[in-house]
Amino acid sequence: MTDQKYTPRDARLALQLTQTEMANQVGMSESGYRKWEIGTTEGSGPARRCLELLLEVDRLEVAASKTDYWRKRAEKTEAKRKKKK
Repeated sequence: MTDQKYTPRDARLALQLTQTEMANQVGMSESGYRKWEIGTTEGSGPARRCLELLLEVDRLEVAASKTDYWRKRAEKTEAKRKKKK
């Protein structure tokens, strides 16, 4: 995981989730998550770790999709080159 710290709201927006969806993902009640997001309470250790893991999985999925894009592009280029021969 990166050294950059995300607030629960930053993470939720980056993952494009609603508060309800994020609460479910980190194993909290909706009201508990809302309080964590606005800073009234702190998320539990497991909830904070879950948040970190969600962000890591999202980061890996983005990286994989970029790798897949470049692989497919290279395959298309190779196919065009073979057609010209």
